[in-house]
Amino acid sequence: MRSPLLVAVLAIALVAVVLGVLVDPGAGILLAFLALLPIADRVFAVTGFLSDDAELAFTRLVRTRQWGRVRARLRRRREQSLALLSPDAEARAARRSVGRRTIPIASIVGTVEAQRARDFDAAFRPPRWARGRWKLMWIARRRGTEMPPISVYRVGERHYVRDGHHRVSVALAQDATTIDAVVVELRPVS
Repeated sequence: MRSPLLVAVLAIALVAVVLGVLVDPGAGILLAFLALLPIADRVFAVTGFLSDDAELAFTRLVRTRQWGRVRARLRRRREQSLALLSPDAEARAARRSVGRRTIPIASIVGTVEAQRARDFDAAFRPPRWARGRWKLMWIARRRGTEMPPISVYRVGERHYVRDGHHRVSVALAQDATTIDAVVVELRPVS
């Protein structure tokens, strides 16, 4: 599916080329350059300064989350929030410590905290108020600093975050596919 921004930018670039050929080559080149800047920003989203790169990454996530809310409203749906592990299911389950494991991030589907389920969306995009903490974690991870493992409950093949929501968000923003976690397996008591 094509992005509306990409379609608009390409349309402006096409108009600029036609304008350049028919009317004024200088104005056409300038308009084409300006139209292609958003694409260049997407493709070359690195400034070389970690703080600026972290800010750019955070801003993109927040903006993407806002657009998701708008799309959900237009489709008359609710924003996809993190799944919440039922406190009853957690309380009634038998626990078995699995220890520290590397788990696929795709298996993380939710949280055990109701507040975090409201703070982060289903893609672990952070709330605006998390900017400072999120950026510090992004920079540390980019520098190669070893992050402490997150803490999760495992229910079947799915994982619910107990501690480490920001670390999951940052790992996803940096295209990680796995993350270290201290895993506690929950099994229903029969």
